[in-house]
Amino acid sequence: MAITKEVLDELLKEFKCPDDFYGPEGIIKQLSKALIERAMQTELTEQIGYEKSESGEKPNGNRRNGKSSKTLRTDQGPMEIEVPRDRKELRAKTDTHEFRVAYIFDPKRKGLLLIGGDKKGKNQKKFYKDLIREAEEIYASYLEKFIKDKEK
Repeated sequence: MAITKEVLDELLKEFKCPDDFYGPEGIIKQLSKALIERAMQTELTEQIGYEKSESGEKPNGNRRNGKSSKTLRTDQGPMEIEVPRDRKELRAKTDTHEFRVAYIFDPKRKGLLLIGGDKKGKNQKKFYKDLIREAEEIYASYLEKFIKDKEK
């Protein structure tokens, strides 16, 4: 895909000095952030099978679930990005329990069961806030080990 001259001109219209290009808040960092966030949004749309705000029947049980902030270490310095989340959970319901198990696929597309619990009788917002926080901590720890193992 070729990037048109018009797109480049629009991106560079406020460019006045090299710092505007390479600096801590320069166009390179802004463009990298925008591309990363858009790629993640597109990946999530592809993964769950529907566009954001699309109404009607959804193709599977997975749904969008807001965003979380992450800091990436880049050549341009630390970069705060917004990562779209989806609700990846397995559900099982009995007369007395409503079990939820959070899962995710790692970079090699291996499914990981992260954490589960019984949400019956609990405040739904708090249950999911705690479940997601713990699942993110578990997954971050897993990814750290995954990356270290990959570097060996």
